[in-house]
Amino acid sequence: MKLADLANYAQVFSIPLMVFLWLLTPERFSKFLERSRKLLLLILLLVTIFAAKRLGWLGWINQQIPIWILAALLAFFFLVIWLFRKIAGLRSKNPCSTGNVEGVDWSWRIIYGNFRQNSLIPICPVPTCRCQLDHQRIECVGDECSHCRVDHVKLVCRRCGFSRDFECNWMELLNHIQIEIERRFRTGEYH
Repeated sequence: MKLADLANYAQVFSIPLMVFLWLLTPERFSKFLERSRKLLLLILLLVTIFAAKRLGWLGWINQQIPIWILAALLAFFFLVIWLFRKIAGLRSKNPCSTGNVEGVDWSWRIIYGNFRQNSLIPICPVPTCRCQLDHQRIECVGDECSHCRVDHVKLVCRRCGFSRDFECNWMELLNHIQIEIERRFRTGEYH
């Protein structure tokens, strides 16, 4: 294979790659690279070995070991390393994070770098309690709430009686808490 042939292959593969990268935002592309970095490195290594074999640089290996066995051994080696790191990471990482926002402790999950709003759980901030809080919808009635246009939500602990009122509905509260937690991650308060 000549250098001109390699340049032609690179041109052919560069067009779909450019379209693919154009469709992705920088955030999505960085998340993709973060998640599949090892797989991409393995593919690059296998392509490099195949190209070196086609160029005749690995002729001495072909006489003793077929190239596909070498590629399979390398793939198996990287797979074993990846599995060990994955298992070690699962054992060492705490799957939940917690923090105090608006006077209430919150627990949440971050999966593949993405915050999961449906994992937000309010927890009683009283150190001797730490129970999950219930949310109750409070309807505005009477003259004292004539200025209100929305329902309120109240977080209540069944065990110790802690309660906290919020002047928004449940979904707005979750959205507000999510925005605040993400802000704290960006500013470095949370890691």
